[in-house]
Amino acid sequence: MMKGYLDASTSLVSFITAFQSALDAQNEKTEFRVYQQNNFNILYKTSSPFERQSASILTTFSLKKTQEQLMQSFMYKCKKLFQGNIF
Repeated sequence: MMKGYLDASTSLVSFITAFQSALDAQNEKTEFRVYQQNNFNILYKTSSPFERQSASILTTFSLKKTQEQLMQSFMYKCKKLFQGNIF
């Protein structure tokens, strides 16, 4: 973590400044990984091909809305209505 920040003649003030800088860099990397995980890893909620195709086309926000609507559509009750020979 401190590689490149210190050598044998580093003073205490320089060490503390370098250590703070190293901590800031590490925190920034961690925050960036969390951001990437939240925004770029796609979590599929169904095995629908429609959802997979949507993921390749839509933004993250619109994909989440599409997934919500797709999940809600599974709650609807469907039944066939017969009208003579037409289904």
